[in-house]
Amino acid sequence: MCFAQPVLPTHDYQLTAKSQPIAKVLTDAAKIAQVTIHYLGSENNEISVSCHATSVQRFLQCVLKPGANSVFRYGLFEQSLVLSEVWVYSVGSGSFSALDEQVTPHDDNAAQLVDAALSAEHVMLRESAMAELADSDILEQSRKTQVLLVGLSDKSSSVRAQALAGLVKQPGYDTDSELNAALSDKAVDVRLMAVDQASTNRALLQKALQDTDATVRQYAAYKLSELVQSSN
Repeated sequence: MCFAQPVLPTHDYQLTAKSQPIAKVLTDAAKIAQVTIHYLGSENNEISVSCHATSVQRFLQCVLKPGANSVFRYGLFEQSLVLSEVWVYSVGSGSFSALDEQVTPHDDNAAQLVDAALSAEHVMLRESAMAELADSDILEQSRKTQVLLVGLSDKSSSVRAQALAGLVKQPGYDTDSELNAALSDKAVDVRLMAVDQASTNRALLQKALQDTDATVRQYAAYKLSELVQSSN
């Protein structure tokens, strides 16, 4: 069952329900949050909620309650990453305090971006979040660098490659050790990204000449030739 309501966004989310069917509560929550909710659980149960939050994610966490089995999906809207869909397998129990009026839209967007970069189920969402994070000033520099470093260990090679490219962009951060480690990554696309980002590091490019993959070796040779020409 799917509940959705395309209405203009707000920044104040409130819902109160007492012993109401889950289907009705989720329908109301979808309208308030302007998020598509897919409910895959039993429709016979009833729940009571009292939620008020300035963050869509905190609001839905309150509605679904602690222990809920759910997946949040993020998407791009007007060049910003926003929560777009939620799959709910079961609703949790207990209470959740969603009152947090100190959270600003900027803080909320930053939290959502970090969550998507590190935890989004779909690879493309994690990859796009890493790319947006690298170019954004939504986080303080140290936190941004920390998230990108975590991204280097992502299970997807495309996310690792994107995190590496983003890390190189960060001012004042020496990425030689990360680039060197990336040259030993099991995925060719990560090693190619390392070669691309190490375009002025002769030692790393020479190391890449010994790669087991011909494409990596050829690209390293090309980058070395460019480096030699630029220095003449």
